[in-house]
Amino acid sequence: WTGNGKRVDLTSMEVKNIFKAKSSEGLVIKDKEDILWFAEKNKLYQYDAKKDLLTEFHDPTETLSDFDITYLLNAQNEKQFWIGSKAKGIALLDKKAGIVEHYHKDSLSAVQLSHNRILAMYEGGDGILWVATANGLNKLNFKANENKVYTSENGLPNNFINGLLPEGDSCIWVSTDNGLSRFDIKKETFNNFTTEDGLTKNEFNRMSFFRAKDGRMYFGGLNGINAFYPNPKFLNRKFNRADKILLTSFSKLDGLFDSIVTRRVGLSEEQPIELNHRDRFFTFRFALANYNNPQKNIYSYKLDGYETEWSVPGTLGEARYNNIPAGKYTFRVRSASSNGNWSEDQLSVPVQIKEAFFKSWWFIALCFLAITLLLYFVQQYRIRNIHKRQLELEEIVAKRTHDLKMEKKKSEDLLMNILPEETAKELMLRGKAEAKHHELVSVLFTDFKDFSKLAERMTPEELVTEIDFCFKAFDEIMDIYGLEKIKTIGDAYMCASGIPVSNPMHAFNIVSAALEIQTFMAAMKADRKKHGEPFFEARLGIHTGSVIAGIVGVKKFAYDIWGETVNIASRMESAGQVGKVNISQSTYELVKDEFHCKHRGKVAIKHKGEIDMYFVESPKV
Repeated sequence: WTGNGKRVDLTSMEVKNIFKAKSSEGLVIKDKEDILWFAEKNKLYQYDAKKDLLTEFHDPTETLSDFDITYLLNAQNEKQFWIGSKAKGIALLDKKAGIVEHYHKDSLSAVQLSHNRILAMYEGGDGILWVATANGLNKLNFKANENKVYTSENGLPNNFINGLLPEGDSCIWVSTDNGLSRFDIKKETFNNFTTEDGLTKNEFNRMSFFRAKDGRMYFGGLNGINAFYPNPKFLNRKFNRADKILLTSFSKLDGLFDSIVTRRVGLSEEQPIELNHRDRFFTFRFALANYNNPQKNIYSYKLDGYETEWSVPGTLGEARYNNIPAGKYTFRVRSASSNGNWSEDQLSVPVQIKEAFFKSWWFIALCFLAITLLLYFVQQYRIRNIHKRQLELEEIVAKRTHDLKMEKKKSEDLLMNILPEETAKELMLRGKAEAKHHELVSVLFTDFKDFSKLAERMTPEELVTEIDFCFKAFDEIMDIYGLEKIKTIGDAYMCASGIPVSNPMHAFNIVSAALEIQTFMAAMKADRKKHGEPFFEARLGIHTGSVIAGIVGVKKFAYDIWGETVNIASRMESAGQVGKVNISQSTYELVKDEFHCKHRGKVAIKHKGEIDMYFVESPKV
């Protein structure tokens, strides 16, 4: 039976076509029910030879529609078998349900393969599936959902695998593009065979491997078929050859003379190589006494005591180290000839790097003692000078302490007068005062009507005197109602209620103060008119909301407030009328039960649109 749908009678050489194949390539296996399965590209056929009945298998999952089938293998479950593909990985096919599992290289696969091109498969009795791919040998453990990949870094002669044949349950023979290899499953080691061991050619063909009933193995290559019995006698010819590793030279950079020194004689494993701390780097050169194909001999090395892992195998017979700490080490080299077999013999060279004298314990101890004595005498000298100086300083400190206390008191008194008491205390205690957010604060702005025109009619002295008279009266009203004066700018006066300490009566207090200011201004107006003197008339605006309060400046401290509430309070003043107390909706909601207020309606203000405003008429009885 051939994979492209032919039956050949080996007695009569008669050829019968089971189905008309579209190519010369194909696969055929017989399941445990004596049904033949043919695979061609993405087509799969069942053939019952007894009934001469051919049926095309239709996969209910339609996964096979884009499969280019390269290998078929009966699974341990007699109702299933494995399918390998050219670019889609492997799949487990159930004869009734179709594809039930699909494994590939992509991250969506439950177990990821190293490559999607499949050349052969073998399932061991332990349920492990071995898969030959275009990039190494894959060991699939479905119980643990794991895949272990073996490549040339693990000893394979080449990563492109063409065939797999088991040798019992302990070994697998692997044909590649660069030789044949026997893999020991338990030891996980590879023994590689090439033309030097009798192969006709190192490169093998895909789908060209077979194990006969008597155990003889056949592998087809570019130059014919290689047939052998994998018995101990066949392997012993391979393993009995042992090649010695030779240390050919040793070089170092001599730190004393600053030159390269190379030794080629007198090198042995028994005599240690001694170096001192000035020898900054050194190099070992070594070679394997196998000259069949020396350029393909590979080496791996490590410096015991400094390295824990062997170096990556390579063909360069040289190892270089630099800046290695002082100590005793052993330089080891292992090698494999061009056929890929690692030799049990290893090169082992002792290396001793001497400690620098200035790093020795006695030198460090001596330096420590000298430094300790020097510090002791310096300390005694300093103590005498410090004691003398201390007496002089005590007199100076006593006098200056008294002066500082007096100056401090003056500064604190001045600071308490400039800033709110709580803020001043924080500034004196911490050296700074953090800005604070206050949720409900009422802000008042005042301004004098036609201030510029009145100023033109007064001398500077008269103007300042008049403003001072008004603002002093305002200050007294602030003290009565517990308000915080913020600042004055020209003829404008700004204060706030509810800071720096929160006060539930903030709105009531500031409106009461505003009414008293207007009362004061009205009395002053009547007095000035009586004597024919110019007088000021004030507009007042109040708004309630949240503000940020803190200190600005580093040379001349100033307590100030910021926020939208301040801006709206200023607009309330400018939108007010002489002799009136103009308040916003938020302030009105807080004082409407204590004062008679008149709703002005919505009044347009700059940048804010229209807002509700109220004039405060008088307190409620």
